Amino acid sequence: MLVAFAAGPASADEKTLHVAGRPDIEWSLPYTLGTHRGTAGPLTVYARSDAAGTELTSVALRIPIESLHSGNAKRDCHLKEALGLDYSVSRYPKAHVCDGQDEFPPAGPDRLAFSAIVFEMSSVLAPLKFVLPAAGQKSEVEIPGTWTIHGVSRTARVKATVSADGANPAVIRVQGEHTLSLADFGVVVKPFLMVKVGDRVDVKFSFAVSP
Repeated sequence: MLVAFAAGPASADEKTLHVAGRPDIEWSLPYTLGTHRGTAGPLTVYARSDAAGTELTSVALRIPIESLHSGNAKRDCHLKEALGLDYSVSRYPKAHVCDGQDEFPPAGPDRLAFSAIVFEMSSVLAPLKFVLPAAGQKSEVEIPGTWTIHGVSRTARVKATVSADGANPAVIRVQGEHTLSLADFGVVVKPFLMVKVGDRVDVKFSFAVSP
């Protein structure tokens, strides 16, 4: 189920946009023997436009840590350790905490402390508003905002393509990609059997919204 989230209600000169279809997200992370690739979802998408529906004024994505999948349960658990545990109280990263079922405790110091990766469009970096394209057209933009991962927030500009559906111009599709540095967010991925992962994670996302 996709549920919209926001910091507060839309202002009088804004309107909330609704998710059309299922948002997609893919990620890739290099490691000693190649590249790990995976997906995530369901994720939450929130978006607003101006009252006239001509400008995109707000976008937010929430990716649950538990939804990260690479096709290997043990690898997924190790990734969730790195992104979701509070190193100040957990045994991790001194030791892996995943059990024989590739899960970690639901309570105690090794429980999930950081439940999601979040990107929010922000006025910290300008410009904040983007003119929406006409039917069948698209615009290349850089969305200013803030990524919050492992309790740490960093500003960034996310490259994206914003397009209007030719058959239904009320449907706006946003496709973007961004490269994140794990070190920037204090994330430590513990090696497993001498296999190490790189620092850069490539993230690609796609979603559609309509009034």
